[in-house]
Amino acid sequence: MPSPLPLDTENIDLEARKKKSKLQIFLGGPFIDPNNSRAPSKKLFEGASFLRYKLYHEIEDKYGDYVSIGESKKLQEIYKKNFRKLFEAATAEAAHVSDYCDAVIIIPSSPGSFCELGYFAAMNKVTPKMLVLMNRKFERKPGYIHHGPAIQASNNGSIVSFIDYEDTQEAYNIVFDFVERIRIKKIGSNYRVG
Repeated sequence: MPSPLPLDTENIDLEARKKKSKLQIFLGGPFIDPNNSRAPSKKLFEGASFLRYKLYHEIEDKYGDYVSIGESKKLQEIYKKNFRKLFEAATAEAAHVSDYCDAVIIIPSSPGSFCELGYFAAMNKVTPKMLVLMNRKFERKPGYIHHGPAIQASNNGSIVSFIDYEDTQEAYNIVFDFVERIRIKKIGSNYRVG
């Protein structure tokens, strides 16, 4: 059997790098307990809690990527330990997503996730790696979230998509396309000049 050609070897190497490339992904949205074996009701926050729960597990299961959420006790403990008396959740999340996450996905549908979107939409270090999944029900309706932070995030380089929160397949397709593009950028960044 002939030995592989150099480009065949290169292809195999790049495929292996892609498979080994693990991402740290922050997933914002309404409260979930990812350790609970039961998904939240589809009725909570227009289906956003259910969607966030499902995405959390799909991202970890499909790629083996690391998913972090703001309500994580471990994340809060790390920042309490290091920031001590200056600890507060907003700065902890901002530092985490800015400095340690490869991708940020926000499902704005609860007071906390509206705040996350507003905060992150103004952070130049975060917006190029952020996907905002807006509820399609409100796409044509006036509102501050849609006409404020979502537009600001988009103008600063984020991807903003309007989806049906109850259509998990539509969300999976958008999220996994986004995650794959981030993964490819991460691998390719080793070869960019400048």
